[in-house]
Parts: sequence; structure tokens; C-alpha cells
Amino acid sequence: PWDGSASCGFTTGEPWLPLGEEHGARSVAAQRHDPDSMLMLTRALLELRRREPALSIGDWAPLAVEEHVLVYARTWRDRRFVIALNLRSAPRAVRHEELAGRVELSTRLARVGQRIEGRLDLAGDEAVIVATEGA
Repeated sequence: PWDGSASCGFTTGEPWLPLGEEHGARSVAAQRHDPDSMLMLTRALLELRRREPALSIGDWAPLAVEEHVLVYARTWRDRRFVIALNLRSAPRAVRHEELAGRVELSTRLARVGQRIEGRLDLAGDEAVIVATEGA
């Protein structure tokens, strides 16, 4: 939904699909002012992808899969990122020598800028993009 109005900002008429009870809280208008919203995360991911060619045209290499955590690298020229995805709702820790650098983006936005040194503690369903040393 675009806004919290009865028609969610889509029409001046009667919407043809049902609108959930919480459509106002999930609207673009509401999420625009919430720095931890899905809208803001999506915008940050798109901006990072546009800024960093490694994330769109770079090489892809798997690094590890352990206990429902997928870790892979994206590289383009001198830029390298390690991406870790916790595919479970329970917290997981992952260790890998290439997990060294700073958190560029995470589904938990408060982690941005955090230093990582070989071990990454992931919350349930968390995804983290780490800019590696020299990146």
C-alpha cells in the first residue's frame, strides 16, 4: 500500500483486492519515516548495488555452508564483499578467514560499520554484507 487511506493510495474507487487490517502501518508513507523498515533496507540495498559493481557484475564464489548459513564472495577488480545469510530463524555463528572487514549492510541496520574478524554472529534470518580488508 502507498498510504494509510481506505484505498491505500491505489484508487479513488473501491479496491478489488482485500486490504489487510495493518495496511496503514505497512504503507510506503509509514515506512518512509522508519529507518528500520523494509522500504529503507530495500533502498539501502539498491543504492549499495548501484555503487559497488562487485555486487552486480562481479565474480561469485561460494565460501561455506554450515548449519543453514550460506557464505559467498562477490569480487570485481579490487573490491571484494563477503555475504553471509542465516537461513534459519535461530541465531548462528559462522567462522571463515575471509570474514574480515566491516559490515557494509545488514538486515539489522544497527550493525553497519561493525568490524568483523573471522567470526560472525548472525541473528535469526539475518543477512550481512561485509566489505573485506582492502575493499
